[in-house]
Amino acid sequence: MAAQEKEGAELRARVEGLPGELERAVQQARKEATLAAEERAKTQMDLRAKDADGNDRLQKLRIQGLEQTVKELAARNEALQQEPHEAADKVRDIALKAIEGASGATALSRVSEIALQQAKGRET
Repeated sequence: MAAQEKEGAELRARVEGLPGELERAVQQARKEATLAAEERAKTQMDLRAKDADGNDRLQKLRIQGLEQTVKELAARNEALQQEPHEAADKVRDIALKAIEGASGATALSRVSEIALQQAKGRET
């Protein structure tokens, strides 16, 4: 009987300690769950920040590429605008040379006529 009383006393003491033990276990579980949730949230925030940084860098690179394309197109546009002016200048130079050549030929022809007339006048 003494053994049963001893066992009963131990069981009562154990039962009386269960609410405190349960409370400690619940508090520990809450603490661990809170830490795990905070760690997941921190990891997600870090990933989102890195993703945002990557997107920012990508957009900056796109902008730089587009700016370079705009510069190249502007230079090409300028060159294309100069081509008609240069072509017009070349056409003008050719026309002037043609006119000068034609007037030189006319003058030469005229001089030849005069020389022929003078030569005919001397023969007679």
